[in-house]
Amino acid sequence: MPRDPEELTETERAQQRAARSASEDLRAAVDSGDSDEKRAAFGQLLQTLGNMDPQSTRDKLHIPDDAGEYRDGLVAILQRIPPNWGRWISCSKGWYPIIIALDQALAAIDPDYELHQAKEKLGGLRYYFRTRIEGAREQMNALIRAAEEQAAATCELCGEPGVRHSNGRGWLMTLCAACATERGYGRIGELVNDLGPDHRGVWRVTDYAGDESIWDLTNGEVSIIDGERYRDATVLALPSVLRSWRIRLTDGNELASELIAAIERIR
Repeated sequence: MPRDPEELTETERAQQRAARSASEDLRAAVDSGDSDEKRAAFGQLLQTLGNMDPQSTRDKLHIPDDAGEYRDGLVAILQRIPPNWGRWISCSKGWYPIIIALDQALAAIDPDYELHQAKEKLGGLRYYFRTRIEGAREQMNALIRAAEEQAAATCELCGEPGVRHSNGRGWLMTLCAACATERGYGRIGELVNDLGPDHRGVWRVTDYAGDESIWDLTNGEVSIIDGERYRDATVLALPSVLRSWRIRLTDGNELASELIAAIERIR
């Protein structure tokens, strides 16, 4: 009879925490755009990973440090992951009650279903599984879709009501207003009156003629209504409601909008 998977040792847990910290430092360095910071953070991450043995820990239970009252439910989920898949959960505490309830509902249909991944992706919950019961998949998929919809309205960090947010550099999370403010994230669908030089993210600008332009302020691109990207254009006037934006192209020609009706964050 197969033995239950082992948990990580304290040393291995400390190594995992160090790797997560180094990964977060690298992410912050990438966001900063500073080349020296990126090189230093990348070197630190490689050094941290070099101290680890992923082959020996992959099949152990990676119980989150903040499991708390959800520990038993999370262990039950981790034990469903077969060998060689990696027995960890890649989402934060606010979603623990959602995936535990989902696991229990799925187990009522197939007590022996396998979990392959439970994770956050693009700010949403993803739950990949396998069942050997004929005809069960459709019902189980419906339960997963319901859990994904619940997660899309729940702050991943604290469990309060939340919506999709972006930090303007490509990272998406479902957050409540308080956690978004703490993390420096802005709400997708957020409306502003002006775009300034300090703004980041991708914005849809609509004028009163109904024409749209997409402003990627993270990468310095403007995609005009014909779909062309103007990375090297000079911005003469940034978008502002009830005003016009203007840019000068590299050939010296200028483009301008009609009066702007709305500016909306889309990423």
